[in-house]
Amino acid sequence: TVTRHSLVNMKRLTTVADAASDSDSGWYINLDPGERVHIDPTSNNGKIVWATAIPSTDPCASGAIGRAYAREFETGKTLIVNTAATGNTPLNYWQFDADVVDQKFVLVPAAQANSGGQASNAGAVEGAVFTDSKGNTTILRFADLPPSLRRIHWREILD
Repeated sequence: TVTRHSLVNMKRLTTVADAASDSDSGWYINLDPGERVHIDPTSNNGKIVWATAIPSTDPCASGAIGRAYAREFETGKTLIVNTAATGNTPLNYWQFDADVVDQKFVLVPAAQANSGGQASNAGAVEGAVFTDSKGNTTILRFADLPPSLRRIHWREILD
């Protein structure tokens, strides 16, 4: 039986290398209070992306903030890095000022920064494109990690 205690909580990272090991039963992420997954996760080549929404606590405000997550299936390693920072700082998620309504995998020019940098013809790496409820599109280039080939099936986790 898999329980929460046999899994690694991957919510808070300190390095890109933080991950579940072969001796762990798997990994999970506790979402923040009010945060919820509202569109189906998408997977490709051992990677998974999903988006969450955190509704406003103000009853007079409309909309929500959105977050995009990208992880390796096998280890839970984050794939989102702040390429504008020195050393490609790992990010638990990328935050939007509007709800994310669409996501898909793409090939991104290697020199394009996640902070909106200019694209070049330096070769492509995997990434994901997210569209928010305001119609804005954000392309996130994934960390340069080797692809995972093992597929993991999600099961209900018992407390």
